[in-house]
Amino acid sequence: MNNQFGRGAFATPPITLNLIIANFVVWLACAILPIGDAIREYGMLYWVGSEKFHLYQFFTYMFLHADFQHMFFNMSRCGCLAARWRSIWDPRSF
Repeated sequence: MNNQFGRGAFATPPITLNLIIANFVVWLACAILPIGDAIREYGMLYWVGSEKFHLYQFFTYMFLHADFQHMFFNMSRCGCLAARWRSIWDPRSF
């Protein structure tokens, strides 16, 4: 069974689908859970000189989105371009 969504050159790589799912889960957690504001507070990227800055924020800020529209358009663009990026880059390194 094929692990990709779509067929041929337009197939979305599994890593992209996993990233889309992870972004949706984090957005849903921030929207529903009572600690959603704390998740945003610790995950946001602050200036390097700020007292709230931590190195892990270079990774966590990528999963935070302001609202559903922001997340939807970012993830739809990611899904649309994933097959193209994979054809440009080496599929093994993607």
